Amino acid sequence: MKTMEMICKELVNLPYMNLAQATIIKNIIIENNFRNALEIGFYQGKSSVLIASILEEIDDGHLQTYDLLGAGNYKPNITELLDTYNLSHRVTPVFCSRSYTWELAKIIKNTKVPVFDFCYLDGGHTWDETGFGFFLVDILLKPGGIIIFDDMNWTINISPFYKKSLQGGRDPYARFTDDEKNTPAVRMVFENLVSTRYYETKEIKEVNWGWCRKIK
Repeated sequence: MKTMEMICKELVNLPYMNLAQATIIKNIIIENNFRNALEIGFYQGKSSVLIASILEEIDDGHLQTYDLLGAGNYKPNITELLDTYNLSHRVTPVFCSRSYTWELAKIIKNTKVPVFDFCYLDGGHTWDETGFGFFLVDILLKPGGIIIFDDMNWTINISPFYKKSLQGGRDPYARFTDDEKNTPAVRMVFENLVSTRYYETKEIKEVNWGWCRKIK
């Protein structure tokens, strides 16, 4: 079995999670005895594999992770990475046709109770998706659970994806105002919506994260 540190070194050139970020998550999971993890936005699956490797080291726990259907077209993709490191049994990847919010809605409808104790929220990044996503995750998060908001300072206008789309003659954010395109929406959710629920928060500036623990 390869440790999280070993895997991180092997995948150093694959976006996006780095060793410093993975170490923070490892400490959170171990120190709080978390076992049921949720991830929003797995991209190629690097972060999923790293979280799964942490659960494998402690020999317990499972990760449920979400991204769009197109994520399956990446090389490598999440399925291939999980198979490479023999971690498929630790992760359930869900490929969404439109949005992870609908998939979370189905969990809420079917369970009626909180089921996760940790969430790594790295999907959407707009006010609409992150804001609504937070409230859905809040319903599914157990008291004492922790949410990590990634990309606190991300904006549409600084996104490499957006710049590349414009160069190709396509504007996927054409309906967004200039104000929205220049506003870090994840930070806006962290600073203005999380405070409406029972959370203690802090910013982990060195990795551009927002940390939130559910008090009740």
